[in-house]
Amino acid sequence: MSDLIVFQKNNLFGAKYPSGRIAITPKYKEMYPFSCGLSLVRNEKYQYAYINITEKQIVSFGTYIWCDPQFICGYARVKLMDNIHWGVIDTLGKIAIYPNLDYILPLESFKIWGNNNAVKIAGRYKGTEVAYIIDPMSRINLPIDFEFMPNFDLEEYSFPQKATSTKRNNLFTNDNSNKFSSLDSREEWEDQTLDAFEGDESNYWNIE
Repeated sequence: MSDLIVFQKNNLFGAKYPSGRIAITPKYKEMYPFSCGLSLVRNEKYQYAYINITEKQIVSFGTYIWCDPQFICGYARVKLMDNIHWGVIDTLGKIAIYPNLDYILPLESFKIWGNNNAVKIAGRYKGTEVAYIIDPMSRINLPIDFEFMPNFDLEEYSFPQKATSTKRNNLFTNDNSNKFSSLDSREEWEDQTLDAFEGDESNYWNIE
């Protein structure tokens, strides 16, 4: 967690240490507090970017039309430049949930087995409500065609079983119209172990 404090000077924003020493010279039209090591900023063209404490652009200006001001357990929502499709990225700027959703609700963190944090992602895909869980320990997520039961309650399913999941289609989506460099390494998602929830697995998702 960064201890940098966002401050304003001459209508521009920068960041400084608690001692007052300036770390980032004021140059941004907007700047949000650091979360998970990154700050969301906007330039003079009002484009968004995520920067780290050395001002390296982890997500470059103009990549997305909108970005979450804060990361939740290492993940944030983003909206494509088409101003239609939503997705989720991690703190490396890589895609965690493919950006083809109609909308994504604010991300929620919750505790799972071993007192670890996980992230619940809920939204709409082609008008249908969908939900995902990302376990930061395993970095495995449930792709678009894994469907939860209506009114799925995470609190009721807190004990894991082990189930083997292989790559299904392109894992993220069947839609290849958007190409991202981070999707070129899909092989690393194959043959991983997925922590499922207790109960009849067929009621919650399809696992091959």
